[in-house]
Amino acid sequence: MGTIVKTSAGEEIMQKISESGYKLTESRRVLVELALKHEGHFSAADLYETIKSEAPSVGRATVFRTLDLLTSMQLLEKIHLGDGCHSYVVCQSRHHHHLICNTCGLTIDFENCHLNELLQDLSRLTNFSIKGHWLEVFGQCERCQNKEQFAVTDSIMKKDS
Repeated sequence: MGTIVKTSAGEEIMQKISESGYKLTESRRVLVELALKHEGHFSAADLYETIKSEAPSVGRATVFRTLDLLTSMQLLEKIHLGDGCHSYVVCQSRHHHHLICNTCGLTIDFENCHLNELLQDLSRLTNFSIKGHWLEVFGQCERCQNKEQFAVTDSIMKKDS
């Protein structure tokens, strides 16, 4: 298998896997390290494409099983994208939500959701016992906005020349 640089976050995740009674396989270690390298969200297909060059012996089924394991252990979060598909991000232990760039996939965590009052009202009005929520906000990050603005400005400048 390919050489993977160990990170403290990767070792922490592997320790949690071991403490939960699961084997510390080299395939899991490689998958964890590759997941940690992603700046934003990633799909199972993205991870599989990446791992084919790093560790070609790791199969597609192993990728899916490992993602399911890491999600069930709350070490990864499954996020739901605007197109109905889902991806994964490395999990934070605190309550938070996501800003997701539709252009580059950058995923930013934020904590201040101020939904508690709304949820309490909703619970009271519907007699529904709310146990949790998640919020994913879609848009365009500053970097992609700047690239788009630069492209428009550049296009106008070329037309005027």
